[in-house]
Amino acid sequence: MQLFQFGLLIFGIINTIAYKNINLHNKITTIKSNLAISNNNQTFIKNIFYHPKKIQSLFKLVRSNNIIPTTLLCFSGGWIINPSIYNLLNSNTFIVSILITVLIMSASMVINDIYDIEIDKINSPNRPLVNGEVKISEAFVLFLLLIGTSEYLSIFYLTDNLKFFIQLAIIQIIFYTPILKRIVIIKNISCAAMVSFSLFFSGLASSKTIIGSNQNLGLLCVAISVIFFGSWCNELLLDIQDREGDINNKIITIPTLIGNKYSWLCSKYILNFNIITNTIIIDNLYNNQVAIFLPIIFSPLIMNLYKIKKDCYSKESIANYMKYSNYPLFLLLIYLCVIARFFS
Repeated sequence: MQLFQFGLLIFGIINTIAYKNINLHNKITTIKSNLAISNNNQTFIKNIFYHPKKIQSLFKLVRSNNIIPTTLLCFSGGWIINPSIYNLLNSNTFIVSILITVLIMSASMVINDIYDIEIDKINSPNRPLVNGEVKISEAFVLFLLLIGTSEYLSIFYLTDNLKFFIQLAIIQIIFYTPILKRIVIIKNISCAAMVSFSLFFSGLASSKTIIGSNQNLGLLCVAISVIFFGSWCNELLLDIQDREGDINNKIITIPTLIGNKYSWLCSKYILNFNIITNTIIIDNLYNNQVAIFLPIIFSPLIMNLYKIKKDCYSKESIANYMKYSNYPLFLLLIYLCVIARFFS
């Protein structure tokens, strides 16, 4: 019953936003019609989840390639605060916090594609909603299922302070595309904050004491800072990639305002600031021998960033940057986890 009520609440919120946007209102109307036409809900769900091609399309919709990086990010946040495999694996709160983070991340991808179907016809024509692999009604059901499951797990497994953060995260993903995504700079900061916040959330879930008294809190702040500015840099590059579609749909971003060249420069300055400041902080927390590895880990990203400029900011070069950015991220997480275990 709680899950059903929460689904109705989310549906009501989205409906309120939808009436302010004619295109989105038509999408929601279509969803209602499709759901009403289905005389057999069991058959409807079966059509969504029990066909292999449909399952593959749904995984594509939630961007399943982000699940492993997100899980590693959450595990790293927990490990930094509580560097013990035994403690982490025996903590139901920590394990559930990772699962909820993955569910909310997946839900955010779904609702973003529902809102941006017109934009994706230009920027990402191969997305499941654009090419018809997944219906809008099916995507909406999947969104409710993901959010409802995360809320159910939150109610029964998380403490009150963690539940509060979950509610904030759900509100953020619901209002991001129709509101925050339309505000210059806030759009990028909002996405970067959401990604980096997963580290803090998992760290909080793994802590057995007040997190403010944990000896590795400084290192966790470094991790959050590195991921925040790294994500901010990526968001600017993705805006360059989506510039054509954003112009056609009258969405204001940094690239549509000042062009690709200066947007790339912003990304470069953010990346350099990220490397320099966090190297200095780690040096102050520990020593030069530990801090020197951070710039080395980031060096492939710097080279790939200049390759984007060399290739005239092409979509392919930006896609390659995003694809190969996971490898430095993986090394970065190992690096921070090693510091937490052996240098704290």
